[in-house]
Amino acid sequence: MKVVVRSLGVVYPCRGCTAHGDGARQVALLLERRRLAEAATDVAKARVRYPVIAIDGCADECVRRWLGDNGIVAQRHYVLAGADAHRSCEAIAADLQ
Repeated sequence: MKVVVRSLGVVYPCRGCTAHGDGARQVALLLERRRLAEAATDVAKARVRYPVIAIDGCADECVRRWLGDNGIVAQRHYVLAGADAHRSCEAIAADLQ
């Protein structure tokens, strides 16, 4: 039997206001539970892992900017803009697979 090992990407959710940031954090945790990515809050993992996935809760794109300020470019970037966390997770999961 052939076993294929694939490293998980690292996902950075928005850390912004509760109105939008909570949804991004929920989606990141759902992706982690499904073993599609590993949720992170520090930039150390982004320097050694691929792909880097940024999930912003609104159009301000704070997490994308924060990563950029630390010299990291997200290979994937999603803006939830008020969407339901479970529906957003399904859409992102489909895109990642």
